[in-house]
Parts: sequence; structure tokens; C-alpha cells
Amino acid sequence: MPRYNGNQPDAFEKINYMTLEQQAQVRKFIEEIEATDKLTIPRIIITNDDDLILMRSKNDNGYRISQLGISPIKAFVDYMKVEQKLLIGEPTGQKVVEQIGSIISLPQELSTSVKGRSLVSGLPSAVEISSIQVRDLLLKETFSDHFFVDLRQSLSYAASQHRISREELAQSSIILRGSLPNIRGLSERLQEATGLKVVMWDSL
Repeated sequence: MPRYNGNQPDAFEKINYMTLEQQAQVRKFIEEIEATDKLTIPRIIITNDDDLILMRSKNDNGYRISQLGISPIKAFVDYMKVEQKLLIGEPTGQKVVEQIGSIISLPQELSTSVKGRSLVSGLPSAVEISSIQVRDLLLKETFSDHFFVDLRQSLSYAASQHRISREELAQSSIILRGSLPNIRGLSERLQEATGLKVVMWDSL
């Protein structure tokens, strides 16, 4: 699992799996956290911007970034292209994921019309997509059991590397950013898997 420690300023140039855009996004995360007051407990951020976890330790001001998996937006855009033969952009994918995305069964399942360009005819087209289809996709491609196993391992490794005690880790929170707060059932599943409180970035 790729990792980056913030006390190694040249590490980005040595990590070839990151694009320039991804490196810029990581720097943005770090700048946002450095702009806040010093933390007394670790801060853990999970975002759908390249699916990164960022943790800051109060002990050594270190960072660890782990790539957990494919973005739910990218997964949906790829699904529409391969399975539905419809070419859509990331803004459309983000809108659908936020509107009807879930990893739990809904009391009333939802649906939406997704507009794009048909890869068959080349003309503008629309496909009706249900929350069931989106949920099956997310559970397979993004939030599978492997995602939560990797998350627990990442937290455990970061805690040992940054000398974070179990008591300190237990007081920390997982902060959801991007489209993730809108995915129904995700915050509850994260809390169940890690035992940590889950909060939304906008609520801080």
C-alpha cells in the first residue's frame, strides 16, 4: 500500500504512482491541516479525491497517506461507459452518486435519468439508473470488504508508526469529504468497522 510521510518533502517526486494532479491534491490536504491549530488527537480524512486517507499525529507532526481504492465517481463513470455504453463526465457521475448512492438497502429505492453520449450511435442519449445498480457497483468496486480491511490495517500501521496510543486513536474521528458524506450508510459502516466517530467536513 503506497505511503507518504510528511517529514519527507521530496517523497512526491519519488512516488511514481501519483500523477501531478494527485500530488497537487495531497499538498492541498496538507496545507489545509497545517493551517488549523495543532491537534491534540490524530485527524483522519477520507475523501473521494483519489481515495486518500490522511492522518496527522500530534507526536511528530507526521502524515501518512494511503490509497484505499477507486473513487466511487470514477467507478460509476467507468460502469456507464462499459455496461451502459454511455459516455458521461465526472460532474454527471458525481451528481448521480450523491443523489442515489448507498451501500445499504433503502426503504424506498431511487432512480434517476443519466444523460450522456451513446457510444453506439454517437448521439445524445439517456439511461435510467436505479439506486440498486449504483449500490451493487459501489459494494463491488469501491466499498467492498477489502476496503474496510485495508482501512483498519492503515489505521493500525499509522498508529504504530506515529506512536499514537490506543487511547489517543480511540478519541480521534474519521472526517468524510467530497461526495462520501452523501453515500447512504457509509458513515455507519465506517464507524462499525473502526469503532471511531465519523463526522462530515462541513460540520467542523
